[in-house]
Amino acid sequence: MIFSSKIEKCGLSPMRKFAPYAVEAEKAGKKIYHLNIGQPDIATPPAYFDAVRSFSQSVLAYAPSAGVPEMLEAVAGYYNKIGAPITTKDILISTGGSEALQMLMQVVTFLGFVTLLLSLVLSVVALYQKIAGTALGGFTTVIIVQLFIGSVVMISLGIIGYYIAKIYEEVKGRPRFIVSATCGRGGQDAKITG
Repeated sequence: MIFSSKIEKCGLSPMRKFAPYAVEAEKAGKKIYHLNIGQPDIATPPAYFDAVRSFSQSVLAYAPSAGVPEMLEAVAGYYNKIGAPITTKDILISTGGSEALQMLMQVVTFLGFVTLLLSLVLSVVALYQKIAGTALGGFTTVIIVQLFIGSVVMISLGIIGYYIAKIYEEVKGRPRFIVSATCGRGGQDAKITG
């Protein structure tokens, strides 16, 4: 099988690089604390394994983008029980951390534009006060510059974050393997060789 040059240039992740050293250290009798992200440290509830054993669907389909209705109802019920009256329409389900971060970056960008508009309005007010002679000394310049720079930073962060999220989505959509050759016509009855 022939791998692409880009794949061959990819280095191992730090976790993969250090894994052999951890194995050797454990063989030498040293205690290793594995700090794997997301590794559970509590027992999995037996109900989970019971549900997996009794699962009988032939296809495990994707969940609806808006969220599983039973989950939405459970979340709304929980918040209603603790005194926060919400409905299922008030709940926004994210398909993962990347989508949540993308939403956050969009909010930051929006707030940056709002701050920019606010700085323009306050600039006009501050300039009016300066011309009328009612402004404090140095106040006008500091406020205008501070608001403008803050809004530009927020907009820039939002755009950069959105761009990085799009790169991540593009990279994530790549196949995990590379087909070096196929047999058949138009991909029909194709087989991987190598």
